[in-house]
Amino acid sequence: MMITEKRMKVLALLVMFIQAGCCLAQGQTSTDMLTIQETKAARAGDQWFKVETTIHSHRQYGPLNKAITRILFGKEKATESLEDGWKQHMAEYDSTVDPNTLDSPIGQREKMVVEFKGGDEKHYLNYFVGYMQLAIQGKETVQKNRERNFVFDIVHNKVLSLGDVLKPEVVEQIKGDAGKATIHMAMDNESLTVSYKKNGKMTSRTYVYHTQKDVFVDNIKELVDWAAVEKRDQAIQAARAAREKEIEETYAGILKWTDKDKLEREPSFNGGPQAMMMWLFRHQKYPEEAQKKGAQGQVVCAFVVEPDGQLSTVKVVRSADPSLEAEAIRVVQAMPRWTPGKANGEAVRVRCEVTLNFGMQPRAPFPMR
Repeated sequence: MMITEKRMKVLALLVMFIQAGCCLAQGQTSTDMLTIQETKAARAGDQWFKVETTIHSHRQYGPLNKAITRILFGKEKATESLEDGWKQHMAEYDSTVDPNTLDSPIGQREKMVVEFKGGDEKHYLNYFVGYMQLAIQGKETVQKNRERNFVFDIVHNKVLSLGDVLKPEVVEQIKGDAGKATIHMAMDNESLTVSYKKNGKMTSRTYVYHTQKDVFVDNIKELVDWAAVEKRDQAIQAARAAREKEIEETYAGILKWTDKDKLEREPSFNGGPQAMMMWLFRHQKYPEEAQKKGAQGQVVCAFVVEPDGQLSTVKVVRSADPSLEAEAIRVVQAMPRWTPGKANGEAVRVRCEVTLNFGMQPRAPFPMR
């Protein structure tokens, strides 16, 4: 009996080790991350560089590593192992030491950043890669900057191009507008965002799966949960219908500013439309929640201009994102009195609408420390 119990215990331990080994192997497949956080003083000839490295990336995808090393070190040094590529790059310096061991400050810089920005571990990964070098050549300071946001397609084991997800006419439009600028891409389970620098500022275009299906190629359905997209679309349509019904019930019987044949005088913001836009620009804020998730676009608000010019009954008619709605209502409610509408010689209640635009601020340049 005791022998049997010992055998059972040994067998149980073996099973535990096997299970642990399987879990470890699975973890390495899905979350095998290379992490490097290092600052070194590196000597090249008689010059010293402060080299900062911040890397957090997936080891297991060769084409991903090749794309990253191409951005960091150039196409001639692109390799399917980011770790090996980085070590080789650092080995090209004559020596590396702790910066704190040097007596004099280091004026030259090199910075490498590889940042995993999230995604769907079964379908796609968002990445930011940046490289900066500040070097002194004679009496001149020369700076090199390379940076890119891109999406790695796990399903097809490749870096996504615009043509992999967007129809040719849309790609042509984007490239025509971007010119020679680097095109950045990011995606989530609701939308795809394309951005590029134009006239010194970042321009962004966001394409939402459930509302702009006609701009995407069929491959997009392999990268996102399309059933969830369809379900979300149905929920949005139902919510929109409910909102339209609520709006009609709320403003039933109230004149619309578009009913110009019934109005002797339309309601107006003091100073006119331009003054109203300037007022909104000064008082409107970009909600922190919307900034964090990159929500942007228009919010249309309806409201009533009362006979005394006060604004009441503010409602959201259409919205690019729920995180923008509370701020849109707040800023409309805060507007000063309008000149009221007039019909039959008397001031009357009139329903008006205003469109508020919420947009992402241009991203700050690649930081140098």
